[in-house]
Amino acid sequence: MNHHNTTAEATLHFFAGQLLLEYKDSKGAIIKKCISPQAARAAFATEPIDTDWLPPHTCRYGEGPKGMWIMLKYQPASYEVLLADPLTVTGHKEPLRALSIPLPGLLMLGIERHYFLWAFKTWKDNSTTLYEVPLPNVHPNGAVCFGNATAPIASGKTIQKAWSLFWESHFSNELTSGKSRRQRENILLLLGELHYDQARTYPFDDLVRTRMTLPKIIEQVTKARGDDPYDT
Repeated sequence: MNHHNTTAEATLHFFAGQLLLEYKDSKGAIIKKCISPQAARAAFATEPIDTDWLPPHTCRYGEGPKGMWIMLKYQPASYEVLLADPLTVTGHKEPLRALSIPLPGLLMLGIERHYFLWAFKTWKDNSTTLYEVPLPNVHPNGAVCFGNATAPIASGKTIQKAWSLFWESHFSNELTSGKSRRQRENILLLLGELHYDQARTYPFDDLVRTRMTLPKIIEQVTKARGDDPYDT
Protein backbone atom coordinates (compact mmCIF):
# COMPACT_ATOMS: atom_id res chain seq x y z
CA MET A 1 0.00 0.00 0.00
CA ASN A 2 1.30 3.42 -0.92
CA HIS A 3 0.84 6.34 1.44
CA HIS A 4 0.86 9.84 0.07
CA ASN A 5 1.46 12.78 2.36
CA THR A 6 -0.66 15.72 1.31
CA THR A 7 -0.67 19.23 2.64
CA ALA A 8 -3.76 21.38 2.40
CA GLU A 9 -3.24 24.43 0.24
CA ALA A 10 -6.21 26.18 1.83
CA THR A 11 -8.93 25.55 4.38
CA LEU A 12 -12.46 26.88 4.65
CA HIS A 13 -13.99 27.42 8.10
CA PHE A 14 -17.69 27.84 8.83
CA PHE A 15 -18.81 30.12 11.67
CA ALA A 16 -22.60 30.53 12.05
CA GLY A 17 -23.15 31.29 8.40
CA GLN A 18 -19.87 33.13 7.92
CA LEU A 19 -17.02 31.66 5.88
CA LEU A 20 -13.31 32.14 6.64
CA LEU A 21 -10.76 31.19 3.99
CA GLU A 22 -7.25 30.46 5.29
CA TYR A 23 -4.26 29.91 3.02
CA LYS A 24 -0.53 30.61 2.62
CA ASP A 25 0.81 33.15 0.19
CA SER A 26 3.91 32.68 -1.95
CA LYS A 27 6.14 33.70 0.97
CA GLY A 28 4.55 31.26 3.41
CA ALA A 29 2.56 33.86 5.34
CA ILE A 30 -0.85 32.72 6.57
CA ILE A 31 -3.65 34.77 5.04
CA LYS A 32 -7.15 34.80 6.51
CA LYS A 33 -10.02 36.26 4.54
CA CYS A 34 -13.78 36.35 5.05
CA ILE A 35 -15.76 35.43 1.96
CA SER A 36 -19.46 35.35 1.16
CA PRO A 37 -21.41 32.10 0.67
CA GLN A 38 -22.09 33.28 -2.89
CA ALA A 39 -18.37 33.59 -3.62
CA ALA A 40 -17.71 30.13 -2.18
CA ARG A 41 -20.50 28.63 -4.25
CA ALA A 42 -19.15 30.23 -7.40
CA ALA A 43 -15.68 28.89 -6.63
CA PHE A 44 -16.91 25.32 -6.21
CA ALA A 45 -19.46 25.31 -9.01
CA THR A 46 -18.25 23.25 -11.95
CA GLU A 47 -21.57 22.29 -13.55
CA PRO A 48 -24.03 24.70 -15.17
CA ILE A 49 -27.53 24.94 -13.67
CA ASP A 50 -30.55 24.90 -15.96
CA THR A 51 -34.09 25.09 -14.56
CA ASP A 52 -35.52 23.67 -17.80
CA TRP A 53 -38.82 25.22 -18.98
CA LEU A 54 -40.84 26.55 -16.05
CA PRO A 55 -44.66 26.46 -15.85
CA PRO A 56 -46.41 29.66 -17.05
CA HIS A 57 -47.63 30.55 -13.53
CA THR A 58 -44.19 30.35 -11.91
CA CYS A 59 -43.52 33.52 -9.92
CA ARG A 60 -40.42 32.47 -7.99
CA TYR A 61 -37.82 29.71 -7.98
CA GLY A 62 -34.77 28.89 -5.90
CA GLU A 63 -32.33 26.28 -4.65
CA GLY A 64 -31.10 26.08 -1.07
CA PRO A 65 -29.86 23.65 1.60
CA LYS A 66 -33.20 21.83 1.43
CA GLY A 67 -33.15 21.49 -2.34
CA MET A 68 -35.20 23.06 -5.09
CA TRP A 69 -38.29 25.12 -4.31
CA ILE A 70 -40.77 26.74 -6.65
CA MET A 71 -43.88 28.93 -6.42
CA LEU A 72 -46.93 29.14 -8.66
CA LYS A 73 -49.25 32.15 -8.59
CA TYR A 74 -52.84 32.06 -9.87
CA GLN A 75 -55.10 35.09 -10.09
CA PRO A 76 -58.75 34.80 -8.91
CA ALA A 77 -60.66 32.32 -11.05
CA SER A 78 -63.46 29.73 -11.07
CA TYR A 79 -62.82 26.09 -10.16
CA GLU A 80 -64.59 22.74 -10.15
CA VAL A 81 -64.35 21.01 -6.76
CA LEU A 82 -65.24 17.34 -6.34
CA LEU A 83 -66.60 16.25 -2.94
CA ALA A 84 -65.87 12.97 -1.19
CA ASP A 85 -69.20 13.16 0.66
CA PRO A 86 -72.51 14.74 -0.44
CA LEU A 87 -72.99 18.28 0.88
CA THR A 88 -76.43 19.51 1.98
CA VAL A 89 -76.89 23.28 2.09
CA THR A 90 -79.71 24.87 4.10
CA GLY A 91 -82.67 25.72 1.88
CA HIS A 92 -81.71 23.17 -0.80
CA LYS A 93 -82.90 19.58 -0.83
CA GLU A 94 -80.54 18.13 -3.43
CA PRO A 95 -77.14 17.15 -1.94
CA LEU A 96 -74.13 18.43 -3.85
CA ARG A 97 -71.35 16.12 -5.04
CA ALA A 98 -69.41 18.78 -6.95
CA LEU A 99 -69.09 22.54 -6.70
CA SER A 100 -68.54 25.18 -9.34
CA ILE A 101 -67.17 28.15 -7.41
CA PRO A 102 -65.03 31.29 -7.67
CA LEU A 103 -61.88 31.48 -5.53
CA PRO A 104 -59.44 34.27 -4.64
CA GLY A 105 -55.88 34.33 -5.93
CA LEU A 106 -53.86 31.25 -4.94
CA LEU A 107 -50.16 30.80 -4.23
CA MET A 108 -48.64 27.30 -4.23
CA LEU A 109 -45.19 26.52 -2.83
CA GLY A 110 -43.46 23.21 -3.50
CA ILE A 111 -40.29 22.04 -1.75
CA GLU A 112 -39.21 18.38 -1.81
CA ARG A 113 -42.55 16.50 -1.43
CA HIS A 114 -44.08 19.23 0.70
CA TYR A 115 -46.64 21.59 -0.84
CA PHE A 116 -48.31 24.65 0.66
CA LEU A 117 -51.23 26.77 -0.47
CA TRP A 118 -52.32 30.28 0.54
CA ALA A 119 -54.88 32.75 -0.77
CA PHE A 120 -54.47 36.44 -1.62
CA LYS A 121 -56.70 39.32 -2.73
CA THR A 122 -54.27 41.51 -4.64
CA TRP A 123 -50.72 40.64 -5.57
CA LYS A 124 -48.13 43.13 -4.22
CA ASP A 125 -44.92 41.05 -4.27
CA ASN A 126 -43.39 40.89 -0.76
CA SER A 127 -46.17 43.10 0.62
CA THR A 128 -48.92 40.70 -0.47
CA THR A 129 -51.26 39.82 2.41
CA LEU A 130 -51.86 36.07 2.66
CA TYR A 131 -55.05 34.36 3.83
CA GLU A 132 -56.21 30.87 4.72
CA VAL A 133 -57.25 29.00 1.59
CA PRO A 134 -61.08 28.71 1.70
CA LEU A 135 -60.99 24.99 0.99
CA PRO A 136 -60.84 21.72 2.94
CA ASN A 137 -57.75 19.49 2.79
CA VAL A 138 -55.35 22.33 3.61
CA HIS A 139 -53.79 22.55 7.09
CA PRO A 140 -53.71 25.82 9.10
CA ASN A 141 -50.03 26.25 8.17
CA GLY A 142 -50.93 25.99 4.48
CA ALA A 143 -49.70 22.40 4.05
CA VAL A 144 -51.65 20.55 1.38
CA CYS A 145 -53.13 17.12 2.17
CA PHE A 146 -53.15 14.91 -0.92
CA GLY A 147 -54.95 12.02 0.82
CA ASN A 148 -53.75 8.66 -0.48
CA ALA A 149 -52.03 10.21 -3.49
CA THR A 150 -48.25 10.62 -3.52
CA ALA A 151 -47.08 14.09 -4.46
CA PRO A 152 -44.06 14.35 -6.78
CA ILE A 153 -40.78 15.93 -5.70
CA ALA A 154 -41.14 19.62 -6.49
CA SER A 155 -39.40 20.91 -9.61
CA GLY A 156 -40.19 22.97 -12.66
CA LYS A 157 -41.26 19.80 -14.44
CA THR A 158 -43.47 18.40 -11.66
CA ILE A 159 -45.17 21.21 -9.74
CA GLN A 160 -47.89 21.54 -12.38
CA LYS A 161 -48.60 17.84 -11.82
CA ALA A 162 -48.90 18.49 -8.07
CA TRP A 163 -51.30 21.39 -8.77
CA SER A 164 -53.48 19.16 -10.95
CA LEU A 165 -53.30 16.32 -8.42
CA PHE A 166 -54.72 18.63 -5.76
CA TRP A 167 -57.74 19.58 -7.88
CA GLU A 168 -58.39 16.07 -9.17
CA SER A 169 -58.75 14.71 -5.63
CA HIS A 170 -62.11 14.51 -3.86
CA PHE A 171 -62.30 17.09 -1.07
CA SER A 172 -63.34 15.64 2.28
CA ASN A 173 -64.90 17.11 5.42
CA GLU A 174 -61.47 17.39 7.04
CA LEU A 175 -59.77 20.71 7.83
CA THR A 176 -62.89 22.80 7.18
CA SER A 177 -62.88 25.19 10.19
CA GLY A 178 -61.27 28.59 10.67
CA LYS A 179 -61.37 29.50 6.98
CA SER A 180 -64.49 31.66 6.77
CA ARG A 181 -65.93 34.51 8.79
CA ARG A 182 -69.50 33.57 7.90
CA GLN A 183 -69.15 29.80 8.27
CA ARG A 184 -66.44 29.47 10.90
CA GLU A 185 -66.93 25.73 11.48
CA ASN A 186 -67.30 24.53 7.91
CA ILE A 187 -66.03 26.34 4.82
CA LEU A 188 -67.94 23.86 2.65
CA LEU A 189 -71.23 25.48 3.67
CA LEU A 190 -70.10 28.83 2.28
CA LEU A 191 -68.81 27.19 -0.89
CA GLY A 192 -72.18 25.47 -1.29
CA GLU A 193 -73.92 28.85 -1.05
CA LEU A 194 -71.61 30.32 -3.67
CA HIS A 195 -72.35 27.38 -5.93
CA TYR A 196 -76.13 27.78 -5.67
CA ASP A 197 -75.88 31.58 -6.06
CA GLN A 198 -73.75 31.08 -9.18
CA ALA A 199 -71.37 33.64 -7.72
CA ARG A 200 -68.80 35.05 -10.11
CA THR A 201 -66.36 36.41 -7.52
CA TYR A 202 -65.29 35.22 -4.08
CA PRO A 203 -66.37 37.44 -1.13
CA PHE A 204 -62.93 38.79 -0.17
CA ASP A 205 -64.23 40.23 3.10
CA ASP A 206 -64.90 36.66 4.27
CA LEU A 207 -61.24 35.59 4.04
CA VAL A 208 -59.32 34.83 7.24
CA ARG A 209 -55.82 36.30 7.39
CA THR A 210 -52.91 33.96 8.11
CA ARG A 211 -49.88 34.85 10.21
CA MET A 212 -47.58 33.87 7.35
CA THR A 213 -45.89 36.49 5.17
CA LEU A 214 -44.01 36.07 1.92
CA PRO A 215 -40.67 37.25 3.42
CA LYS A 216 -41.06 34.68 6.20
CA ILE A 217 -41.86 31.91 3.71
CA ILE A 218 -38.78 32.73 1.62
CA GLU A 219 -36.65 32.81 4.76
CA GLN A 220 -37.85 29.36 5.78
CA VAL A 221 -37.14 27.71 2.43
CA THR A 222 -33.64 29.18 2.24
CA LYS A 223 -32.34 28.83 5.81
CA ALA A 224 -30.04 26.06 7.07
CA ARG A 225 -31.25 22.47 6.94
CA GLY A 226 -30.95 22.13 10.72
CA ASP A 227 -33.99 24.38 11.12
CA ASP A 228 -37.52 23.14 10.46
CA PRO A 229 -38.62 24.65 7.12
CA TYR A 230 -42.20 23.51 7.57
CA ASP A 231 -42.94 25.16 10.93
CA THR A 232 -45.27 27.67 9.34
